[in-house]
Amino acid sequence: MNIFNALKNYNVVFDSQSKNAGESMPLGGRDIGCNVWVENNHLYLYMAQSGSFDENGNMVKAGRLKLDINPFPFSNDFKQELRLETGDIKISGNTEGIKSELLLWVDVARGVLNLQFESKKNHRIVLSYENWRTEENKYPFPDIILDDNQGLIFYHQNKESSHFKFHLHQEELEQYEKDFPDVQKNLIFGGAIVSNQLEFSGLEKSSYAGLPCDAYKMEGKAEVFSVQVAFTSMYTPEINEWLRAVNKQLAEASLAKSNKVKNDLWWKNFWQRSYVFIKNDDEPAVQKASVEWQS
Repeated sequence: MNIFNALKNYNVVFDSQSKNAGESMPLGGRDIGCNVWVENNHLYLYMAQSGSFDENGNMVKAGRLKLDINPFPFSNDFKQELRLETGDIKISGNTEGIKSELLLWVDVARGVLNLQFESKKNHRIVLSYENWRTEENKYPFPDIILDDNQGLIFYHQNKESSHFKFHLHQEELEQYEKDFPDVQKNLIFGGAIVSNQLEFSGLEKSSYAGLPCDAYKMEGKAEVFSVQVAFTSMYTPEINEWLRAVNKQLAEASLAKSNKVKNDLWWKNFWQRSYVFIKNDDEPAVQKASVEWQS
């Protein structure tokens, strides 16, 4: 049995845009998880890294990406496909007969999210990193976002853990505080967004589903462009140590094409380890799966 021929029958395919985040597709690799959907000609991604616990013990998202490509390249023959064999999402279509593709995948060896767009037409690109954990939104421990010549850096730095001390007090264990590790203290998590075709253009106020946020924008024009988002978490009181780790991660992930070949091989080996196929004889598996995912 060729499992990969059978596996394609279980790819999830959307032939129309989604109504909201509830109709998103999963995307992941290593310790990175994303929700991906296209809504009103905008591409959205929620991003998260395992272990990103703030001072209150909440596991928080890394933020949201919003990608605007103008003119919108997928007006006709829209297709968003979760391709199981290669663990990626491919969005394709055409506008005025010009075909375009957007490939999204996570480097399982490095924890780097990749967005790769190809077209035969020049497009205006606006990529927004959206974050709602801000002082203005009265978030008690706001994130920090910096812009530099290469892109954006975003991170959260736990200095003291109110969550840890709260539970010690609740259990009347204050006298044993030194005997327990504070697993939130000095934890820094976040990442960096880079693109050779886009430059930082400014900060604007935005919102999604009624929740206000800050939108840090990167813009440019291109027929072909790529974006990489590297995620790093570590325990250190020194932000410069974390920054060096992020830069090293980006340097290792810079050879995206060769990394994608290795990534596809990792997924191929993953599917060959073990599998169970579930079939509904009354309806093609791909059709049934796609309808259930987007409803």
